[in-house]
Amino acid sequence: MRVRDGEGDFSEWLLKLGSGTIPVKEEDPFKECMEIPQQCIIRENELIVEKIFGDAQQDDYAKRVILTPTNVDSLSINEEVLERLHGKVKTYLSADQIDTDDLNEINNFPVKFLNSLTPSGMPTYCLKLKICCVIMLLRNSDLNAGLCNGTRRKVCALQNNYIDAEVLTGFSEGKRVFVPRIQLALSDSNLPFVIKRRQFPVRLAYSMTINKSLGQTF
Repeated sequence: MRVRDGEGDFSEWLLKLGSGTIPVKEEDPFKECMEIPQQCIIRENELIVEKIFGDAQQDDYAKRVILTPTNVDSLSINEEVLERLHGKVKTYLSADQIDTDDLNEINNFPVKFLNSLTPSGMPTYCLKLKICCVIMLLRNSDLNAGLCNGTRRKVCALQNNYIDAEVLTGFSEGKRVFVPRIQLALSDSNLPFVIKRRQFPVRLAYSMTINKSLGQTF
């Protein structure tokens, strides 16, 4: 595990947490509960964004990331970071529907409800971006060119029908690519239907879930 100077104790605590060797609180009414050090608890997203990105230049934002256990937290933190970036926001709205020909089923799930959903692995209905922001690809685009799910890119231009971006990682680093809108379909285990969304297959990459971060280098 790579950590900054002075964070050896935190690294050791994480390893003990993963191995289950941290003592359980005897007075705790719940079984197998461990106490999290007070310095590791942050109750507001704005505070953790300030801690990680507060002293960084905008060009250095791509070298930092905040990991979260849930998709909801990741989306919220990304919005906080976007507000800190210079420039004008461009908003892209998706076209949503459920994957069925049954009119009764379609009427059961209004478009406004579908717009409110952002399953893991899907772009948001309301995608807000700025020039120079860092985004992550959510679908494989060109495997031979190294443009696969999880590839991070810096936005160079925001057009109505495509996003012009520079690849930041892998053997295609530095290459300029166009990202078009595509139709995405995803079956979430918590939803009784398959949602179809036409949107750019990207999301901001300043925060990501722990699972999504596997294989990433910063």
